[in-house]
This record gives sequence, structure tokens and C-alpha cells, in this order.
Amino acid sequence: MKLQDYLKTHGETQVSFSKRTTIPQTTIAAIVIGGGTRAVTAQRIIMATAGLVSLEDLIGDRNQEDEDSAIEGV
Repeated sequence: MKLQDYLKTHGETQVSFSKRTTIPQTTIAAIVIGGGTRAVTAQRIIMATAGLVSLEDLIGDRNQEDEDSAIEGV
């Protein structure tokens, strides 16, 4: 489950999730729009969501972009 989907499903805002996890809201916003994250931040998100947001969910878009670039030869 993507972080954005988790927040919607659980009726939680980026601000409330930020306060609950002590992850800066700007970091959460960046992750929601597909930015990468450090391993320690990913671990905190996974723990805070009881595993509903997985490591694959947090880095999946980045890997797809890399695969697409490799296929296109970019």
C-alpha cells in the first residue's frame, strides 16, 4: 500500500502522521509524490503503519523509473 493510500484509508493527514512518527511533514510530502527516502525513515514508516506500507511500496516507483530508462536506453 502506498503511503498516500494509507493516509487516505486511515483518515490521517500528512501533518498528523508527521507528528505521530516525528518524520518531517516535508519528507512525508516528498515520499507521497514519489521521492525516495533513507532506510531509517522507511523503517519508521513501515513500523508506524504496522507493515501496511512496505519497503517495496516506498521504493517501487523509483525502481520502475530505472527499469523504464534502461528499456528506453536513456
